[in-house]
Amino acid sequence: MTKVFGIVNITPDSNSGDGTFDMDVILNYVKKTAKLGLYGVDVGAVASNYHLKEMSVSKEMDRLENRLPEIIKLAHNLNLKVSLDSFTPEVIEFGLENGIDYINDITGFRNSKIVDLAVKCKNVKCVVMHSISVPAVKGEIPETVDIVKFIIDWAKERIDSLRELKERLIIDIGIGFSKSGAQDFKLINNMKKIKESIDVPIYIGHSRKFFLHNNIITDVVQKDLLTAIITQELIKNKCDYLRLHNLEYANLNLILADKLHKSDND
Repeated sequence: MTKVFGIVNITPDSNSGDGTFDMDVILNYVKKTAKLGLYGVDVGAVASNYHLKEMSVSKEMDRLENRLPEIIKLAHNLNLKVSLDSFTPEVIEFGLENGIDYINDITGFRNSKIVDLAVKCKNVKCVVMHSISVPAVKGEIPETVDIVKFIIDWAKERIDSLRELKERLIIDIGIGFSKSGAQDFKLINNMKKIKESIDVPIYIGHSRKFFLHNNIITDVVQKDLLTAIITQELIKNKCDYLRLHNLEYANLNLILADKLHKSDND
């Protein structure tokens, strides 16, 4: 069954509009994640919007220092996994010291310090995401490129380079990073082919992304509805991990997928 991470954005400038510093809001979200039977929470303190400037390590740490340990403690007490969305070695080391279960690196584990940390921490799983630029830049990959082959080739190169972590690697195809909307849709439509080609679990973060609405829709409810439609298709095609904002819709997606699966077997 697909594992779903709820999203905790500890930032005021998240493109999805859900960022918060309020610990009551954050902890209630963690509790709801557990109540709805989801897998874990993905915690990040840096927005990756294309119009944002790079943020200092100290500022990222300031946002997490007193919050992340409390989130991890509650999540683990509720049998949830915790993923840290960061590409900063110092922040990731802090997360590992406090017991994170996943490193979610949107720069694809190209920093040797992050790789070394992951190698030393034998239990942590590693989400390796495709991106060319961070913050995200749209359309860096020409439309003439066979985007499915491009991502498969990239994933194979990353898996080979990170072979010390092979059994713990998860590939995120990088929806919303460096690609056009058409390329994002093509990757989602070919998720199953990509997974079969690389034989590593696949992780997709399509929730509320620009490609779904192309700035025509600004209402969060409608963005979540479009996200849920794509989510159902991804679950049907056995995507291993999803990163989603709306917990209620995620729960309904999983319930519906389970009912459809059982009906196929009757």
